[in-house]
Amino acid sequence: QPMERMSLKVLNNLPNSNSGLEDINVTEKLLDKIGMGRFHYLTYSIIGFAWLTDGAELIAMSLMNYIIVHVVWFRSLDDVGLLGSLVFAGFFLGSLVAGQISDRYGRRRPFLIYMAGLLVTGVLSAFSPTSEFLLVTRTINGFIIGLISPTSASMVTEITPRAQRGVNFILVSALFTVGELIAVCIGAILDVENKNSNTWRALLLWATFPALFSLVAGYKYLEESPRVALQQSADEAVKILKKNVQRESHERTPYL
Repeated sequence: QPMERMSLKVLNNLPNSNSGLEDINVTEKLLDKIGMGRFHYLTYSIIGFAWLTDGAELIAMSLMNYIIVHVVWFRSLDDVGLLGSLVFAGFFLGSLVAGQISDRYGRRRPFLIYMAGLLVTGVLSAFSPTSEFLLVTRTINGFIIGLISPTSASMVTEITPRAQRGVNFILVSALFTVGELIAVCIGAILDVENKNSNTWRALLLWATFPALFSLVAGYKYLEESPRVALQQSADEAVKILKKNVQRESHERTPYL
């Protein structure tokens, strides 16, 4: 395709050294010249499912406030308040340290670790034997969600051309709301407020399930952010950009 051939031509004409690529603005210009492609939408899908999981987890946790008081364990409203406070305290702490972790270890590896953690804590929550166990797992879950949000937002913005960045970020992050809506619908279908069933566990499992897609697809297809790679070397940043373009054109270049 013309756009793909042009993208490869732009990348092949770049110098393979740090000279000329020191400025972060060069990365922005490269993204603009390459334009949008299938690798963008694949990355958006992986990140989008992470956002969808976050939204579903939030609504599932809101429903749990009613369930732990009126359906199982019959705890007090003070316990419900403690659960909500700890979940959002975890979210707050995760958001505080996410930037430092991403700056040190990149975007891709932490993101995959976060998704694995989200999957594990979500499943453990669904099989909670006691309210105290649920309290611990959901607090850790909230901390991980706090790590995911800024990391995934950075990944979306750092691969997107400037002209499409705002709109595309809004579209991807809108999956958070989609996750909330779907969780509400599934909660109603499962009748999680029924005292004679344990369908609330199925809701927590469903809320976690999209994280599995993000983890598996991310491990196979997700690339490091070119901006982060640029901190290591200009060659590495260019290699990532070329690899993404070549996925679409199925061409080889002398650089690789």
